[in-house]
Amino acid sequence: MKVAFVVLHYENVEDTKNCITTILNLKEDDVEYKIYLLDNASPNQSGKLLEKMYQSNKKIEVIKLPENYGFSKANNIGYLKAKEWQANVVAVLNNDILIEDTKFLAKLKKIYIYS
Repeated sequence: MKVAFVVLHYENVEDTKNCITTILNLKEDDVEYKIYLLDNASPNQSGKLLEKMYQSNKKIEVIKLPENYGFSKANNIGYLKAKEWQANVVAVLNNDILIEDTKFLAKLKKIYIYS
């Protein structure tokens, strides 16, 4: 099973880092996942900082949008990237969401298999 997380970022690096950290701390339980981190043209250049911060992590793709597309269009761009990767499940998250249940992927897999 493949799960894609689409995380929309705008200016607030700390919230985004915290969100990404909770995803990276999930137990994988035979679930492949990828994070699409979309910078919605943050004027404070935080997209570049995040790109540099996560450049060595193959599970994270930072996408710096050329302009601020707003919430819906930016998330749709991330969704399309996730579908190109052939994700079975796409979770669209604001950057201030924290996934505190480390068994989230196992629970998601169970729901996916039995639905």
